Amino acid sequence: MAMNNPQRPQSNTNNAVSAAENFLADLKERAEEAFNRDDKFMFSLMKQLIGVTSPIVTKALARYHREERARINGLGKDKHNQTGSNRTTRLGD
Repeated sequence: MAMNNPQRPQSNTNNAVSAAENFLADLKERAEEAFNRDDKFMFSLMKQLIGVTSPIVTKALARYHREERARINGLGKDKHNQTGSNRTTRLGD
C-alpha cells in the first residue's frame, strides 16, 4: 500500500491510471460509433462491456486517489515527526 512505501515511483501508476481512463473512453466512443452506424449487435456488446468496465475503473481510480492522499499525508507526518523529535519540553527534559 501507499502508506508502506511513501517514496514509490508515480510514473507507472499514472500511466496505468491514464490507460484505464483511455480504455473506458475508447469503449464509449466505440459504442457511439456503433449506435451511429445502427449496428445493434456491437452497440449492445459495447453497452455490456461499459457496464462491467466502468465500475471497475471507477473503483480503481478512487483507490488510486485515496492512496495518493494517504501518501501525501504520510509525507506530512514524517516531516512533523522529524521536527518534533528535536523539540525540548518546558522543563528542559
